[in-house]
Amino acid sequence: MPQNNRATLGDTANPKRKARNVTPEQLHSLLRRFLTAKEAANRAATTVSWYDAQISAFLLWIEAPEVASDELPALIDGYLASQRKRGLRPSTVAASYRALSAWLNWCSRRKLIDRNPIPELDKPSVPKEQAQHVTLAECTRLLESITGNEWTDARDRLILTLLFWSGLRAAEMTGLYVTDVDTRAGTILVRHGKGQKARVVPTAPTVGALLLDYLYSRPAWSGPELLLSSDGTGGVRGPLTRDGLRQILRRLCKRAQVPYLHPHAWRHGFAMIFLNEGANLSAVSAMMGHSSTSVTQSVYASWQTRGLLREYGETLSRIQGHTK
Repeated sequence: MPQNNRATLGDTANPKRKARNVTPEQLHSLLRRFLTAKEAANRAATTVSWYDAQISAFLLWIEAPEVASDELPALIDGYLASQRKRGLRPSTVAASYRALSAWLNWCSRRKLIDRNPIPELDKPSVPKEQAQHVTLAECTRLLESITGNEWTDARDRLILTLLFWSGLRAAEMTGLYVTDVDTRAGTILVRHGKGQKARVVPTAPTVGALLLDYLYSRPAWSGPELLLSSDGTGGVRGPLTRDGLRQILRRLCKRAQVPYLHPHAWRHGFAMIFLNEGANLSAVSAMMGHSSTSVTQSVYASWQTRGLLREYGETLSRIQGHTK
């Protein structure tokens, strides 16, 4: 790499100048600088890890010992095409593109590369499809399948209720402290939401009794964490992780004989049931911690069928009443 730690991918000031090649090691160096910048900007550890995984996968896919600037757009196209051929979902391919775009745009702004390939690429399209979401019937079925009286059963009832009626992300769930749940006010404090933004989320009245049942039955624990992981012998292994949360949901879904409902499907279920029952879009957006109502609307507006049918029926009745 040059003395100024600059990976020179072409020369925008002098297009006729022959582009210098860059090695995968130099690209990995740029990735490390990018990740450090994200950490310095106080981005969530999960976000930094996601960028690392997405971009590292692309760099590992590159087999050439050196890469020239005019080869990079074709390489990215080839990588995204290979993902499609592997049968990955369009949203997964689009996520790879977003990560690479963020990285290379950052490198360009920092003038660490002379040529940014992103403007030359076509953004992958993602067909609009309804996201998997948990229904009230499915939530009830899973809750009814928990018939035991162990502390882990009390924990699992609390987890399902919080997921469905508060719309928390997996990381927000596993990051809760005991003091974050205010049963008198009926609220949950999410201290570290997406983008490190805190918010207060309402929760169902049934959470109070479920929380007391869990706290009084779980083994002694000196830490502030609310949700704990079992060691398999009745004791505590430590705070519940996101992987642990997924394992719990897989186990409960298998027991209830329903398809696996991942944590985000519960979040989708929360949004759709509230929106379809007439909840204000801005209120749902705030509860979910979205950056704006446009984000909520773009994801869920086209699936608010119940509210649309209700409005249609009421309007149709008025029209038919006028024509009689």
